[in-house]
Amino acid sequence: MGFYIENFHWVLYITGAFTLLPLLGFFNPAQAMQGTFGREPADDIERLVMRHWGLLVGMAGALLIWAGFEEAYRTPILLFAAIEKIAIVFMIFSIRDKLQGTQAPGIMVADSVMAALYVIYLIAA
Repeated sequence: MGFYIENFHWVLYITGAFTLLPLLGFFNPAQAMQGTFGREPADDIERLVMRHWGLLVGMAGALLIWAGFEEAYRTPILLFAAIEKIAIVFMIFSIRDKLQGTQAPGIMVADSVMAALYVIYLIAA
């Protein structure tokens, strides 16, 4: 487990970069919603929500990358990221039948793996 802990910064850089990707939805909410949920925003409110979601998730990615450099902040950032990722996994799972043919199932799998990696680190550290 020592090797895992000593090299965990690489996990943070890689998963942080993937988590940073939804920031693109801030700039193009229609494409982000189409890819993630299978339809474009119906109105300005849905565009606003997608932009906000992209910004928040992207900022979580930036925090994960920062935690790779600053070990002192890892625990609170990993707690935040694990909770966020576990929450989206359960939310996607709850409507999985409506999200066939979208990126959502892949997001569910990727976020499950990332959350597990973070929880393992938090338990072992």
